[in-house]
Amino acid sequence: LHAARALGRPVKWTGERGDAFQTDTHGRAMVSEAALGLDAEGRITALAVETWSDLGAYQAQYGPAIQTVAGGRIMGGVYRIPAIHNLVHGVVTNTAPVDAYRGAGRPESAYIMERLVEAAARETGVAVDEIRRRNLLQPAELPHDNGIGLTFDIGNFPAVLEKALVQADWAGFPARKAAAARAGKRLGRGIAYYVEIAGGGGTEEFADVRVGGDGTVEMAVGTQSNGQGHETVYAQILAARLGIAMDQIRIVQGDSARLDQGHGTGGSRSMAFGGGAVLVAADDLIARGSALASADLGAEVDYADGLFRSRSSNATLSLAELASRHPGALDGRSRYTTREGKPAPTFPNGCHIAEVAVDPATGRIAITRYSLVDDFGVLVNPMLVEGQIHGGVAQGLGQAVLENIVYDDAGQLITGSFMDYGIPRADDM
Repeated sequence: LHAARALGRPVKWTGERGDAFQTDTHGRAMVSEAALGLDAEGRITALAVETWSDLGAYQAQYGPAIQTVAGGRIMGGVYRIPAIHNLVHGVVTNTAPVDAYRGAGRPESAYIMERLVEAAARETGVAVDEIRRRNLLQPAELPHDNGIGLTFDIGNFPAVLEKALVQADWAGFPARKAAAARAGKRLGRGIAYYVEIAGGGGTEEFADVRVGGDGTVEMAVGTQSNGQGHETVYAQILAARLGIAMDQIRIVQGDSARLDQGHGTGGSRSMAFGGGAVLVAADDLIARGSALASADLGAEVDYADGLFRSRSSNATLSLAELASRHPGALDGRSRYTTREGKPAPTFPNGCHIAEVAVDPATGRIAITRYSLVDDFGVLVNPMLVEGQIHGGVAQGLGQAVLENIVYDDAGQLITGSFMDYGIPRADDM
């Protein structure tokens, strides 16, 4: 932008992969020491965590909030823990800045907690599945204030655990382990229960709707998709509420000339707030249309399937007809906000179980079995949700065994290309 202004002409710059490694924000840069207290029955009594969070050399937008606000509030997950102490030190270093990345603090908190639970199971001799049964919050205990800023309102965490164990054929593992040993492989398994916070980043969102004379409905929203498929889901919501076909709908994102208010995408907020704004805008549109149609038809009207129908006759007016009669009168801007202006997060949660084979001769690993059960509530578009799960599993694999930014003692980046930095590839999955 500066170069274009200085030269008075368009300027194009294309970043190389090496530029990205050196200057894009990094994630998950932290060291933690954690301790878990248990009673004689293997029930958790306390959790203490101390973290040194690497912020990099510069203040990134969300860097300091990742391990504190984002991850700190959910430390301990959905386990019953009477006392939690979480201390985070922000450390400035000579590395690239650290900022929010895929979950931003919540995966780190889940990792810490699940590692502790695994260690506790080994220490106490209680099976890893049983120790989770004893400590997961029961539905009758909800809503539950976790004491560090969140209230879990609904969920059946033990049921999700049990379903995941069945899905993974938990009882059949010893036979699979013996078979692997006969083939010269070591087979291990891991289990993790996580909870996410969805619906962060502000308490309101906006949508602006326009109806064309041909019945086309254009909806501008204040969020911006960067691969999640918002435009598809928003169109689904609007089509369902208005009772019209999706091909009559056009979703506009990221156009400040079309909609100058919006809080954008982040914190898994788009469905909660952007979807809410779409619903409010649709209801407001129906209300405006009902008033106009009632005046035109001289009777009270009902709306369904794109038609305003008189209650006293068979007379109808479609959205297209009404928009043609009253250009611009159906258009309007709507605002969705949480009650009392307070954030109202939701808590997607689930249990994932992996079996991993290791070749002792080469050290090469293979994921031989991966089972998961997630509770996401209502799925507006299951295909999009499944795609996000697949991506999350791939990134989890990368984090666990492949991906690592490395600097030498002088602060020189060692992993500056895909020749040196490992990312999951198709055959790893």
